Amino acid sequence: MPLSLVPFPPGLIPGLVEGKREILLLKKNFNVFTNPNTEPLLDALDPDEIVVFGVATDVCDDAAIRGFLLRGRRVLFVEDAARGLDEARTSACIAAWRDQGVQFATTEEVVASLG
Repeated sequence: MPLSLVPFPPGLIPGLVEGKREILLLKKNFNVFTNPNTEPLLDALDPDEIVVFGVATDVCDDAAIRGFLLRGRRVLFVEDAARGLDEARTSACIAAWRDQGVQFATTEEVVASLG
């Protein structure tokens, strides 16, 4: 289910994503919160915890994690399932996230927690 950059009318997002397992948020910027449907989707799903992984740690992951933290969300970062572009910037992001309460795990730990 792709959610374009065109904002959906208020209240429509919950019905659009109900029962969907995969939701794609389109973006033209590294920050997923530039898509006007991101915040309504986050409100509709209301997850207890958000698991973040992928690339790039110091760009897209950082913007997403900062956005989730600003919205009071619990975040788990899967360190061995992500890579940064710049080592120093990646280290700075990880240190800042730790200070802000982001939890860290390995892929093995995340998979084991599902079982």
